[in-house]
Amino acid sequence: MKEVESVKNKKYQIRLDEYERGVLLNSLMEMRNCLICDGKDAEPVNELLLKIIEAPKKASLFGRWC
Repeated sequence: MKEVESVKNKKYQIRLDEYERGVLLNSLMEMRNCLICDGKDAEPVNELLLKIIEAPKKASLFGRWC
């Protein structure tokens, strides 16, 4: 049981450009809408959407050259 808890608390960081972020948000919104239409719980998807929407934006160290 401790193994499951430790995996649950693991955090990941990914880098997305604006296009990739938009694709991710649109996909999650579509999944959320399908869950709602099917009468299923959409709260986990809602929480993930909020994390992505509220994630801080970091500037590149190299500006537009990278």
